[in-house]
Amino acid sequence: VDDYKFHIEYDENYFGKLKIYECEICNLSFVSPMPDSNKLENYYKNIYRSNNRPHNHNYNDSEKNYLDDRNMNYIFYLTSYIDFNKIKDIFDFGAGIGDLENLLKKKYSHLNLHCNENDENSINILEKRGYKNYKNMNELDKNFDLIISLHCIEHLNNLTPLYNLKNFLKPGGHFFMEVPNC
Repeated sequence: VDDYKFHIEYDENYFGKLKIYECEICNLSFVSPMPDSNKLENYYKNIYRSNNRPHNHNYNDSEKNYLDDRNMNYIFYLTSYIDFNKIKDIFDFGAGIGDLENLLKKKYSHLNLHCNENDENSINILEKRGYKNYKNMNELDKNFDLIISLHCIEHLNNLTPLYNLKNFLKPGGHFFMEVPNC
């Protein structure tokens, strides 16, 4: 379909020269060659949301922007199908800075927020927002009423962690996942 074009020269240090392909059957896009797992982990831990990158956030900015239309649409959708008075524990796989659950907690103060996020620039914001962060999925020691994963699949080089999330749902729990369809 195309060449990788996001911070090309800088990101080539981590990924090499990537080409973007699309499956003609399912329309799923992917890159090839697949980036090395260690380089990918380092990239998302230290580079992706670092200063002067598009996904960089600081705590002050995040407190101003969590009410954007996208988050409000998620809230409307989720609360149309889920009674949040019956939800206690939420887990966000790839939380970023946790805007959606932060917004939910402002309305439903009884919620306990948990996540898996390795980005050093996001972890401080998540801590200030009251999240318990599991840096390693093997640390998960409980089940959840709601698991959320927004725009994470495109950052994985292996879907096993996503498939394994179902093992951490309480009976009758909910799984909300969104993938980009750009």
